Amino acid sequence: MASDVWLEIHLTELDVENQGVSLDALSDTLRAFLNLTYLVSAAFLNPRVPFADVRVLRKEFFDSFNLKCEVLKPGSLNTPIILAPRTDPVTLFSDDEALNALGEFKVFFDDTIQATTSANLDRMMERVPIRNNVRRVVDAVTTLVPSGDCGLELRRDSPRGPSIYSSERDQQVVREFAKSLKIEDSKPIPAPKELTLIAEVSAIDFEDGVFDASTSNGLKIRSDLHENVKNGDTLFEAPHVEIDGTYKVNEEGEVLGLVDEKEIRLIDTTPIEVSDLQVRNEHLRVDPPLEFIVEFDKDASCYTVEGDFEIYLYAFSRGELKSSLFELLEIMWLDYAQEDDEGKLAPGGKQLKQDLLNRIRRV
Repeated sequence: MASDVWLEIHLTELDVENQGVSLDALSDTLRAFLNLTYLVSAAFLNPRVPFADVRVLRKEFFDSFNLKCEVLKPGSLNTPIILAPRTDPVTLFSDDEALNALGEFKVFFDDTIQATTSANLDRMMERVPIRNNVRRVVDAVTTLVPSGDCGLELRRDSPRGPSIYSSERDQQVVREFAKSLKIEDSKPIPAPKELTLIAEVSAIDFEDGVFDASTSNGLKIRSDLHENVKNGDTLFEAPHVEIDGTYKVNEEGEVLGLVDEKEIRLIDTTPIEVSDLQVRNEHLRVDPPLEFIVEFDKDASCYTVEGDFEIYLYAFSRGELKSSLFELLEIMWLDYAQEDDEGKLAPGGKQLKQDLLNRIRRV
């Protein structure tokens, strides 16, 4: 086995009379494992943030890690999984920092699985502080059991290495743990919060002047057709809108409903040009202006922006996207452009400093 294999997924035939396992069992197992990995990664990277839709979690995971399958061994049902840090042509982080984060995630994954299979809620809450996130992780572990007469194990290091999960050994405990979490949970108390959500339009009634839409987490919205939504055929080409409003949100950050609608806008993917920056009390001039391409990912219901200085960001409204971009530029100016060359900058950071100083100057 290659030294960089993270773990192996072992499928076993429980019925000795069967020859092999069904393709459904294999595909369901891999899908369940990926879903679990995205959730645990989200808890590792952002422990105090409610889990988003799994499509968003997938994007966040691959922003930090690469996940691959090594070539299967002849005659084997075992799937070797390789986990590696995400690498870019120019990185601000050293190889050691990336490898340290990778090692920490692997330990975090093992500890989270062990806490789940031992039904240790206190230990789970130390790693996953939001209770609804704990529920989603535990539920994801319950789905690891493959269909048909199959068993599953997640093994570390080698075929003789320790099993961190076994469907035959652990599944009953995990199911009871998931059941207890649902029974003990009290009904969330909604609280109002100002938010901008992206919704996909599903039906339009021009006669009554209303439309129906739904967000990625399943929230249903019916609203009046505003003039800025009616205009042109753009709505039919890209049936997504941003809705500013007051929403009911429980203590874990889950949006439960729309209370008061403020403004509706069509998705805006016009480029962002930055010619001036205000960093604290300094006015900075950018010459030539920075150019950033804005796109909208329909599958993940989010914006992405990409451009100068190898910047790539995503957000769930254009306003949030623009704020995140300017915040990042401010951080880059303070932490890199103003950093001493003899300081802590890695080679990639020194190159970024020079690139910033070539484009941005004090007025």
